[in-house]
Amino acid sequence: MRLVELSDLYRLRSAGLVDAASFPDAVSRVRDDAFWTVWAHRALLAIGVAHVLAGIVFFFAYNWADLPPMAKFAIVEVALVLTASGALIAGIGTLPGQALLVAASVLVGVLLAVVGQAYQTGADAFELFVAWTLLVLPWTLFSRSAAQWFTWLAVAYVAAWTYCVQVLIPMKWLDDGNMMLLVGALPAVALILREAAVRLGFEWMAAIWTRYLLLFAAMGHFFVAASAYVLKFHGHDPAWSLAVFGVALAVGLWFYRLVRPDFPAFSLLVAYGGFFLMVAGGRVIFEGFDREVVAGFALMTLWCVGIAGGMGKLLLALRAGNRGSGA
Repeated sequence: MRLVELSDLYRLRSAGLVDAASFPDAVSRVRDDAFWTVWAHRALLAIGVAHVLAGIVFFFAYNWADLPPMAKFAIVEVALVLTASGALIAGIGTLPGQALLVAASVLVGVLLAVVGQAYQTGADAFELFVAWTLLVLPWTLFSRSAAQWFTWLAVAYVAAWTYCVQVLIPMKWLDDGNMMLLVGALPAVALILREAAVRLGFEWMAAIWTRYLLLFAAMGHFFVAASAYVLKFHGHDPAWSLAVFGVALAVGLWFYRLVRPDFPAFSLLVAYGGFFLMVAGGRVIFEGFDREVVAGFALMTLWCVGIAGGMGKLLLALRAGNRGSGA
């Protein structure tokens, strides 16, 4: 109910029925205090866990030469046992338990790094991340936590990226353009699975930030690959990167406009489409004005301003349509 009231208040402000001086007080009266209290608690917990983990990592980085081998392992292993045990005691389904499980998953990676540094195994970076991915996978499967799944997905992403850079590209089995598409498929598949899971009733995956992060990451990879082809950065970027970007963009616009309406997600896709038009127009402009730099920059500026203005007008019109229909 409060969200509807807040939406009505913004409409009244847009119509000029609520003046600027009284608007902040009106917002505070209809604000959902319970929601923001929960949000603040979760945000502070996430920030606290991140700072503690960062402190552990930097402690090792700064004091590595002065720590005896036994101390290096003891510190990480004790912290790992405490966080994993704490997650079980608090309960995986609780917020503290999920935070401790994420901490334990990160400490697994720290332990692997300590092993590699202490014994100088000579392993490549991708081997560490692959081992890290496999070791925390059982926890992830039973966690029912979006944060844990995203932690695992981030590690798996780095494992895939480093494997491509250290193995597939040096052996000429892959090039930079195809690598961007291949690695970008990971968040794209994760986004598809996320949408299917939410539709099947997995409420713990329904947090809206999961959609936006995966959509941003997937389309970012496809956008970079398509732009690299247009600008001919490497000379061997695959032409099918244009098709991948175009299909992903079209499907995303259709899905988040008609199937599962989400204006921020739709706006993000429109932005990616507009940025790509800027890139494509930039190549045409600078090829046509290669000897007239000033004119090329002036025309490029006009082109970008026109694209940005068009995107803004489109989104404003769609937003007004949504409000008019009560969406």
